[in-house]
Amino acid sequence: MKYTIVSWNCNGGFRNKFLELLKTYPDADIFVIQECEDPYFYDVEEFKRLFNNGFRIGAKQKGLAVIARDGITLKRLDWPNNSEYSFAPVLINGEWNLVAVWTQSDYTEELHDFLDANIEKFGSKTLMLGDFNSSVVFERKSQSRGHAQLVERFDEIGHKPLYHHHSGDEQGKEAVPTFYWRRKEDQPFHIDHAFAAPSYVVSFEIAPLDTHASWLKLSDHMPIKVVFDTDPQPTEQPLPQIEEDTVYAPKRIVRPMSELKKSQDEAAQPKMSIRMPDGTLIRREKMTDTSRDFIMGMGWEDVRYLNFDVYGQDLITQEHPTGWYKELVPGWYVNTGMKANTMRTTAYEIARALGKKIVVSWD
Repeated sequence: MKYTIVSWNCNGGFRNKFLELLKTYPDADIFVIQECEDPYFYDVEEFKRLFNNGFRIGAKQKGLAVIARDGITLKRLDWPNNSEYSFAPVLINGEWNLVAVWTQSDYTEELHDFLDANIEKFGSKTLMLGDFNSSVVFERKSQSRGHAQLVERFDEIGHKPLYHHHSGDEQGKEAVPTFYWRRKEDQPFHIDHAFAAPSYVVSFEIAPLDTHASWLKLSDHMPIKVVFDTDPQPTEQPLPQIEEDTVYAPKRIVRPMSELKKSQDEAAQPKMSIRMPDGTLIRREKMTDTSRDFIMGMGWEDVRYLNFDVYGQDLITQEHPTGWYKELVPGWYVNTGMKANTMRTTAYEIARALGKKIVVSWD
C-alpha cells in the first residue's frame, strides 16, 4: 500500500495556514507538522477536527503533530526518548513505523541519542522524517556525533537520506534548500530530512523552487513529501526455478549436500552482482561483502524473521560466532561463507519470501 507523507515546519500559527497545506497536498495521507500549536486552546473548529485522527506533543504554542486521514490507524510507540518532545514514533496501520522529528536543542546530539536507544527497532519498514535542524555545513572538524555520522549510522542499516539518494547531490551541497534563515532568500540551508530503505520509497520531493517565495510568506521552512510503498512491486525478471536437490523445512532451508563437500579454500568464485528491487546494483570485490550488503538492502530484520539455515547454521544470529560470520549491526551477525551457487539460491529465496524481485548474475 502506498502512503503520501508530508512534513512541514509551519513556524507557528498552523491554524491560519493548514488550509493552504491541504490545498497544495490534497493527496496526502499523513502530515507531520513541526511548531504546531495546541488546537484545543483556539476556537477554530475546522482546525480542531484535523486532530480527530492525530495527536500532538509539546508546549502550548509550538509542538510536534502527526495527523492522518480517516481510515489510517495511528498507534504511538513507547520508544525510549531523552528528548521528550523531539520525536514521535508511530505504528501506521499496524504495518510500518513513522518517526516524526523536530529537534529543538543540541540537534545532532538529540538525534544520536535517539538512535542509540532505538535504531535496532527500525527494521526496513521505517520512515524517519522532519525538521532535523542538522547539516554538515554546521559541523566542527572535531565533531564526532554530527550530521555526517548520522548519515553513516543510517547507511549501516540500509537507510538512505532520500533527497540525496534521489538527486545525487552531496551532503552540504544541496541544490534545493528546505529552510531560509529569517526567511531571507539569500540564506538557504538544507536541514529537513527523510531517511528510509530506498526499496520502500516511490518518490521524494521538496516544494518546487519556483514556489519558495510563496511558502516564505507562511514559514521559514519548505514542505517535503515522501511516497512510501509498504509493498513495492519491482519489475525485474521472474525468479528462477528452485534447484531440485534443495530440501526444505518450515521457514528454514538446508543447502544441497554437494555444496557442503566443497572446501572454503577452493579457487576464487566468480564476481557476483545483484540487482535490487529498487534498481540498485550490488557488486563487491568480495563475496562476503556482497552477502552482507544484500541482506542489509533487503532489510536485515525482515530477513532474520524468515529463519533461514545455511550449512546447518543460522543465516543471521545474535550469538558471538566465529569463522565466516560478519557483523550486520552491533550484536547481530550474518553467515557470509556461501559459495556462488548457494548465495544465488539463498538470495532468490529471500526475495521470494519477502515478495520482492531481484536479478543475480556473475562474471
